[in-house]
Amino acid sequence: MRDLTDKFERGRYASQMERLFKEKLGNVNEHLRQNPGSSPEEEIRHLRRGRFLISICRHRLSFIIRSLEAHSPFPLELIEKYAAGLINDGRRFGIDGVITVSPDKSCHFDDVKILLEVVDSILLYAFDASGLSVICRLEAEGTEIIFSCVFSWDGGDPPIKNDILPESLAAGISAHGGEVFHKHENDGIMMRVIIPGGR
Repeated sequence: MRDLTDKFERGRYASQMERLFKEKLGNVNEHLRQNPGSSPEEEIRHLRRGRFLISICRHRLSFIIRSLEAHSPFPLELIEKYAAGLINDGRRFGIDGVITVSPDKSCHFDDVKILLEVVDSILLYAFDASGLSVICRLEAEGTEIIFSCVFSWDGGDPPIKNDILPESLAAGISAHGGEVFHKHENDGIMMRVIIPGGR
C-alpha cells in the first residue's frame, strides 16, 4: 500500500514539475518579447536577465531529472544543490550569495515546488537589485521547514523596493499553511518562509 501511495505521489509530483517547467520556459519567451529599452545599458541588462532566466530553466530541468530518482520523504540537500548551482551561475551576472542546509533533513514532495519558487524569486530579486549580497539557510525543525535569507548592502536605502516574493507565491505559501516574515533594517532585509512538512 505504501509503494502504491508513493507511486501516486511521485506521478502527481512529476505532473506539477512539468507544468512549472513549462511556465519557466514561458517566462523566458515573455521576457524576450519585451522591449529591451533604448539605451545600450538597458539592452545589455535585458539580455543578461534573459540569460539568467534560461539558466533557471536549465537547472530546473536537471533538478527534475534528479528528483524523480529520489524517494519520499524528499531530501532537502537536493534543494540546496539547485540553489547553489543557480548562485554559481548568477555570479557571472553580479549575484553574490551562498546557501547552507541542515544535514539529513527532508520534506514532502508537495513542499518542493514552493521551495524551488522561493529560491528563484530570491535570486531574481538579487539580480534586479544589483549590489546585494544574500545568505540563505534551509532547515527543518520539528514539523516545519524554514527557509531564511538575509539581504545586505553597503548603507543607504535598498537598491530596489519591490517585494521579494511575487504576490501569487506568497498567497500559495499561505494556502499551504505557511507564513512569510520580513524584517527591514538600515542595511539589510531578513525574510523567513515557514511551511509545514519537515521530517
